[in-house]
Amino acid sequence: MRTRDQARRPTVDPVFRLLFWTLTVMGLPMLLGGLYMSYRSLDLLITAERAQGQVVEMTYSRRDSEDSGSFTPRVRFQTRDGREIVFRATVSGGPSAFHRGEAVTVLYKPEDPTAAEIYSFWQLAFVPLFLLGFSGLLLVPSVLFFGRGRRSRRLAARLEREGRRIEAQVIDIGRFTPGLFARLTRPMGFSWTVRAQWLDPGCNRIHIFDSDPLPYDPRPHIKGETVGVLIDPGNPKRYRMDLAGLPPAELSP
Repeated sequence: MRTRDQARRPTVDPVFRLLFWTLTVMGLPMLLGGLYMSYRSLDLLITAERAQGQVVEMTYSRRDSEDSGSFTPRVRFQTRDGREIVFRATVSGGPSAFHRGEAVTVLYKPEDPTAAEIYSFWQLAFVPLFLLGFSGLLLVPSVLFFGRGRRSRRLAARLEREGRRIEAQVIDIGRFTPGLFARLTRPMGFSWTVRAQWLDPGCNRIHIFDSDPLPYDPRPHIKGETVGVLIDPGNPKRYRMDLAGLPPAELSP
């Protein structure tokens, strides 16, 4: 059973959980929005009425704090029952996308003809593709952080039960960031790493071990020239440096 100090020792697990939930909360609404817009576009393609329309205006919208802007076409068409409808397209673009007086095909629902769309690939697919693509950029790293944290906890638990404890010689303590996840956690304050080496007498090979990134300089608290490392007897590349003796880190929520 872990003591309170052991449970609160410096660890990147809370960072992985924070990154997982942050990216998930940001990416999930975009994923749901992208799925809804995809469904809406497919529903229009399958069930909507088609009519010939005409671009009556290209509305210019200037972006805040920028010199450039975008043009949104306003389209007029007539429904099957003779009603005249004017609507703004969903997607804006450059002035060359459409021009005033251009004939376009319009998709509309008879029960709500004002929610019409121009029948073109970008008008129907741009918003769904943008939302789904951006949600993927957020959710894929989220899943990786979740898997990394889970594997880290499972490895630590297995090494506690079955691992071999060795004493490795400390060769460096500094602000270097080995590995992708260490580089990602460095901006959050986890910038210190303990590096140690151990000569395996069985194969006369030197193994290098890096600690998890730490949120403070551990040099004043590491006594002696060695640190304990739990290794997998069958694969020393699977290891966990034992830094439970370090003072607990009060991490900000």
